[in-house]
Amino acid sequence: MKRLLVIFSFIMFLILALSNYYSYQAESYQKLVDPSGDYTYNFEIPEDTLNADPKRLTLLKKAAKKNKVNIIRTVSYYDDKKEKTYTEAYLFLSTNTHLFEKMNVVKGRGLTIEDMMNLDRFISTDETASKDQVGVISNFGGKNTYSIHVLDNVIANYKYSGLYRVETTSKEQYDEFINDYVSYVNDATGENFSPEMYTNITRSTKMELNNVIDTEIIGIFFVTIMIFTFLFYLIARTKEISVMKLNGYTIKSICSRIFVQFFTKVFLVSSLIIIPWMFFIEDNSYGFVNKVYITNFIIYVILIVVLTSLCFLYAKNIRIASSIKGKKPIGIVAILNGIFKVVVSIIILIIAVNLLQNLTQINQKQNSLNNWSEFHNYGVFYPVKTGNDSSVIREGKYPLDIPTYKLYSYLNQKFQAIYIDSDIYTEDSLEINAGNNIIRYITVNPNYLDKYPIFDTEGNKIDINEENEHAVFLVPEQYKKKEDFNLDYFTSVREDRYKLHRDFYNQTDKAKSKKIDFIYMKSGQKIFSMNPDVMPNNNNNIVDPIIQVMTEGNALVPDIHYTSSSNQTLFIKLINNDSELTYKQLLPKLQEYKLDDNFPYLVQSNEVILSEINDLNSEAKTIGYILLFMFLILIMLLFQNIYLQFERNKFEFFLKKTFGHTFVGKYKKVLLLLLLTNLLEFIGGMFLIDSSFFIIFIVKVLIELGLVILLIIYFERKNTVQVLKEGV
Repeated sequence: MKRLLVIFSFIMFLILALSNYYSYQAESYQKLVDPSGDYTYNFEIPEDTLNADPKRLTLLKKAAKKNKVNIIRTVSYYDDKKEKTYTEAYLFLSTNTHLFEKMNVVKGRGLTIEDMMNLDRFISTDETASKDQVGVISNFGGKNTYSIHVLDNVIANYKYSGLYRVETTSKEQYDEFINDYVSYVNDATGENFSPEMYTNITRSTKMELNNVIDTEIIGIFFVTIMIFTFLFYLIARTKEISVMKLNGYTIKSICSRIFVQFFTKVFLVSSLIIIPWMFFIEDNSYGFVNKVYITNFIIYVILIVVLTSLCFLYAKNIRIASSIKGKKPIGIVAILNGIFKVVVSIIILIIAVNLLQNLTQINQKQNSLNNWSEFHNYGVFYPVKTGNDSSVIREGKYPLDIPTYKLYSYLNQKFQAIYIDSDIYTEDSLEINAGNNIIRYITVNPNYLDKYPIFDTEGNKIDINEENEHAVFLVPEQYKKKEDFNLDYFTSVREDRYKLHRDFYNQTDKAKSKKIDFIYMKSGQKIFSMNPDVMPNNNNNIVDPIIQVMTEGNALVPDIHYTSSSNQTLFIKLINNDSELTYKQLLPKLQEYKLDDNFPYLVQSNEVILSEINDLNSEAKTIGYILLFMFLILIMLLFQNIYLQFERNKFEFFLKKTFGHTFVGKYKKVLLLLLLTNLLEFIGGMFLIDSSFFIIFIVKVLIELGLVILLIIYFERKNTVQVLKEGV
């Protein structure tokens, strides 16, 4: 039993240290990336064509300079492959800032007002080889990455529209800044926007997540379990304590010999073991070291005081004659253990129900956002501008169609661009076309099929070669009976587009693109639209649409559509997840086709969804850690319970085993006690838990039953050896 207590004590101190590590890491990173302490006011740039124009950034900086305020925009996303959170902040300074005062800049310096003139300047938690990095920020644990860039870079990576924070000395100064910015925008656009349009925040400024493990709660659980474990330890040492009393040992020396000395050694050794680990923690801080050792020392002192007091009481009141004969006061401890197990199990049920409800909601959200999870690797042209072609477009001409048609082939081959046009399924399109006699279909390219597989009626993945010259349509199998009608309809569509391609646009003849090939696909498939405005209540999935597959061989000029900011159809694979670097690679080709004025920015596709995925991932991990800890507590309680049962009934269990009783016959008392405690837990759950907990309770009972059987097998072997040594 002493070995068990030693092992448990070691585990306790080490888990407390790990708990402090994870909580300190989460708290440190949250404190690092959250500017709300200094940047206390919010405003939001709306996502309409006039307000979201990146040129408005000049007006924003002008208003900030006039009112001597500082501005920051923060974006977070989670990289599944690297299992790492990236947080990027974009900063504009017009006066001194308090932002860097809370940061530990271990190398270099923070950004200054002078740095605002150099768009490449930045500071980061990761040290890079870039000469434009002016400083390195300490990042405890080094798990995630945080960087701060000049605000001008935000439009090179994200949409200008979004949530911003302002550092100001007063509410009046903030109001003046907003009023000036709105005035500048109104002058530039001829509109009459109101300040309330920018200060009424439509998106959450931050998800409230419980992503910090509560070390205090863990400490309380450990202290409680340690008390009960110590009681069992005292029972196991009853005869030894009696002999020591009989030989004249004082109660103080007895407690010192059987507990205080070895527990102090465990505390000291565990403290020494932690030291090498500290050296491997990236950007470790005195605050963390202090927190770990103070926490462990407090737990040590509490346990020394409480457990020594229990030892004094037990040793003082022990009956020497009975104890030497092997009699132990197991009954009262067994009752206390049973009561404690019921109480803790009910608490675990309550916590588990709440945690699993949260986890279910998180999983639902994660599933709904799962298709978006890798979109930090893709960029879109936003906004799309008329550029130098404004006057020609106003004349009713289409100067962008042929250049974008040619550009598509380059993007498709060199950047694995994904093309999908699902605009026909947006809520607005569905409403507008409600009375029209059209067949709705979406258009994708082979890269889309590689990323999001679609299966035929036999369950095989559908692959379409880029050299396919026929028009390919993937049709849900339930529409096969309408094949003749669909063939006539789509043949007419393709003939019209072919005429435009050949006669209006004067492009290379692709007569074979009029030929229709139907491939029937398995019904019930959800097709990801890659459009947040399509089927928002169905996770942006379309069930069983007809799909045109646009290849290099069959693509016609009218098939290509990505000259609109409102309908993003082309998603370009980013180089090293860097939209600015990717755009620089694209720029010569854009200039060649004279599209650089029409596509001036390449930004990540959906900042809000990427941030939400990151927050959900953090909360799901925390809940997983808590549930694991609950499970370990349950195992410890069951271990103690079975140990007590064998201590109390070891001879009975041995004799029943000797005479060949069945498993249930041998351990009926253990199983009945398990049944009784679970019945009490169920009754307690009925009164204390509002929502349904039956499934969780049944799972808990099954887990307990499995653990009890394994523990019985373990103690049965141990009990046989012990009884044979002592004699029946």
